[in-house]
Amino acid sequence: MRGKRTWVVLVGLCLTSAWVGAVMAQELPGIANLGRPEPSGMTLVQAPDKSKTSDKSKTPDKSKTPETPKTPENPAPQPAERPPARDDFAQAPSRGGEAPGRGFNPHMLGDYQGLFTRRLVMVPAVQTTTQIQQIIGRPFIGANGVPVAVTTLVPVTVQQTIPVTVPFAAPILSLGAFKIGENESPAPEDRVFLTYQYFGDLRGPDLGAARPRTDTLTTTINNNPAFVTTRTPAFAPQINGNREVFGFEKSLLEGRVSIGLRVPLVQQQGDGSFSDLGNLTAILKYAIWSDPDTGSVLSAGLALTVPTGPSILTTAGNLDTTIFQPFVGYRWSEGRAYLQGFTSVAASTDSRMPTLLFNDLGIGYKVYLGTEGDAISFISPIVEAHLTTPLSNRGRNNPIIAPDLLALEAGIHIGLYGASTLTVGVAAPVTGPRPFDVEVIVQLNWRF
Repeated sequence: MRGKRTWVVLVGLCLTSAWVGAVMAQELPGIANLGRPEPSGMTLVQAPDKSKTSDKSKTPDKSKTPETPKTPENPAPQPAERPPARDDFAQAPSRGGEAPGRGFNPHMLGDYQGLFTRRLVMVPAVQTTTQIQQIIGRPFIGANGVPVAVTTLVPVTVQQTIPVTVPFAAPILSLGAFKIGENESPAPEDRVFLTYQYFGDLRGPDLGAARPRTDTLTTTINNNPAFVTTRTPAFAPQINGNREVFGFEKSLLEGRVSIGLRVPLVQQQGDGSFSDLGNLTAILKYAIWSDPDTGSVLSAGLALTVPTGPSILTTAGNLDTTIFQPFVGYRWSEGRAYLQGFTSVAASTDSRMPTLLFNDLGIGYKVYLGTEGDAISFISPIVEAHLTTPLSNRGRNNPIIAPDLLALEAGIHIGLYGASTLTVGVAAPVTGPRPFDVEVIVQLNWRF
């Protein structure tokens, strides 16, 4: 009997629950949709039934913020906190009280500045000397009884190896990373950084040594006619370069000004192989205008390069120079797309060094944006164009040679944990003479 009573009670409770649910569904139409998944991008809204005169106070007001339940630890109901909006890295680098390094602040990749020094090198050449000698044979008695001397012209050839001096355009790496558009952002910031660059098959304009040459000279030796032929082989060594740059940048005056320092190490394999410290470069940057909402910025400053590296060997003597480089930097950002670049003029204290005009332009897009705490905070591919125009000493006979150069570059910025950026890029010149085959760039920036 007890089991039957239990089943009767359970069946009664089920029927009562079903009846109450049906009544509430008629009184509160919106409750029937609770717990049902809504289609993506759509919100189900049901018009109120005017024929019902149910109490409006029973309908929950969705415009109000839900309250936290009352507990002993929380006696007074408090509005529940809303989750913070996701940071899309669209703003400029943080200033003031915000956490530094959280903004998206990409840097230019940079390229080889295309400078070469005119040098004289010694190469082994094969010299062939052919002398026409007169050999007088034993005289004989002619038909009239008169002795006749027999003279014979005999070529005598001598071959030897001699050193020959030829002009050669050698790449200049000891100036370091003096160009402003190398691992630099138009906006001031706080960071330490490391840059690695590899240059494959560095070569300057052909000054006559890159092809084999044959010179012939007609002269006399011991009053005998002679021909001297010199065959000089081609001198085109395979020169590769490596450069590592350590540096930092520190912002001042609430992020509107920054000072920075670049310390380069250079290695060159091939002709004139060496490994040494390059010239140091100090940078002063000032943000003239910036928009913290979009990350757009306009800045100006000065890069100063001092001769701390080895002297540059030229046909006009050794060269140690200081380079002044005023510049203007800019970035325009719209949504996830951005355009940035630098325009600068590098002028030297030595008239043998040409004055260079640099125009660097990059276009990027943020294809991925993470949230706070993600290992990868953003991914942004970028393409760049670097134009170098010599304004003086444009000839190939100058001690320092700087050809017109346009290089194109492609790379990708990867944000790491919101504070670091890893950048990888590849560059190649598209105008001749091509000063190198390929350049590989790896950059690591850590913001603090």
